[in-house]
Amino acid sequence: MATPIYPLPAIFSEYSKEELIEKIDSLRISKRLAMQSINRKAEQIKTLQEQYDKEHEGFTALQTKYEALEADHTKLKQTRNQLMQRYTHYKGLYIETEEKYNQLVAKHKALEQRHRDLIESNNELNHQHSVLEREFKSLQQQHDSHKHSPESSDALPKNQQTEEIERIRTHYDQQFRELKKEKIEAVDSLRRQLRAQHTKIMNQIRQIKDISHKLNEEEYKTQTAQAENDNLSVLLISKQDIIQELKQSIEMLKMKNARPDETPCQPSASPVASGSNTKSTIVKMSPAATETSLTTTKASPVATKTSTPENAAIANDAVQSAASTANSSTAQTSTPVFTNKKRQLDDKEDQNPRPQKKAVPLACISNARHKNGRAHLEGQACTCCTGFYAGDPVLTVNVGGNMVEVTPEQRIQHHSRHRTEKKTKPSTPPGFWDLEFGSPPDPRSHR
Repeated sequence: MATPIYPLPAIFSEYSKEELIEKIDSLRISKRLAMQSINRKAEQIKTLQEQYDKEHEGFTALQTKYEALEADHTKLKQTRNQLMQRYTHYKGLYIETEEKYNQLVAKHKALEQRHRDLIESNNELNHQHSVLEREFKSLQQQHDSHKHSPESSDALPKNQQTEEIERIRTHYDQQFRELKKEKIEAVDSLRRQLRAQHTKIMNQIRQIKDISHKLNEEEYKTQTAQAENDNLSVLLISKQDIIQELKQSIEMLKMKNARPDETPCQPSASPVASGSNTKSTIVKMSPAATETSLTTTKASPVATKTSTPENAAIANDAVQSAASTANSSTAQTSTPVFTNKKRQLDDKEDQNPRPQKKAVPLACISNARHKNGRAHLEGQACTCCTGFYAGDPVLTVNVGGNMVEVTPEQRIQHHSRHRTEKKTKPSTPPGFWDLEFGSPPDPRSHR
């Protein structure tokens, strides 16, 4: 039974069998390339999904850390409020004690004034006592003089005077002792009160200082927690932005790389084909596929003749997809890089240059510097300097906690115009220039 021969569509009526086979091969190649690009896009989506999962895990960890820090921050706020309440309470107590202290200071000043008054009254009483003693002594002398006299009629009033003097004296002595005792008791009680109040005030000041230190520490902790909280919030916002961008990129890739539905065309059979039915599929081609299809269409002369609107639309879609996915396709495909080996060798030679020989000066130039010789500058024993330092003993001086000994020979050697060494420079002992001793006389003055 012969296979039925279907009529070709109008699009392929002008093509020959070889041209149709070439067209079908090019479409198959473009389809294969499109499938490869779809697979690459699927791998990209998979990697982006893994990256998104990692970012999401980091985001959840940051969120838990942020919540823990927020809980610590609230606890620190509560403790700070409690400390502030205690601080205000102690501040009120401090103000009350300060007022009491001011009152006690005023009382102390009043007692000091009273003490001064008592001292003044004591001085007055002492003065009166001294005056009365002088009067008593004078009266005693008069009494003694009149006692031995024959006139005994005046003895009675003199005895009365002495009794009166003794009475006044005892009265003033008793009053003075009472005043002195009251003064000492008042001063002692005031001192005891002041000491007790001073200790209380100092204890309260120490408590207030401790509370202020604790408040400062808690405030520093709250500030550090707030700074960490702010940093974490910024990190969370940045992570959210990154996650949103990743989501958008994944959605865009999914939209771009969605596999198109296969739409069957009318069945057609080539006049020379071996009885096989062919189906034409419309596929969005990748950039490489578009390039190959364009080259094949340029190569075939029949394709240039018959350019229908459908083929033009397919070509436009292919060009747009090539422009959008050029970066991703070039990143995925590994192109071999051909370099010039000769150029690489030149670069290595530039990096490691050959060691150049140092320039050797001419003998005439080097000898010309020492042509006249330096015999007059060579060290020689100077009788003047040896005679100057010969009688001096060895100097021992404490320089920076170290005892330094300098012999006369060393002192002679350290004058440059009298060195005996011709080429070696003498080593200066430590602390030599801190010593103060006279320089030798100039030998030119003795010539």
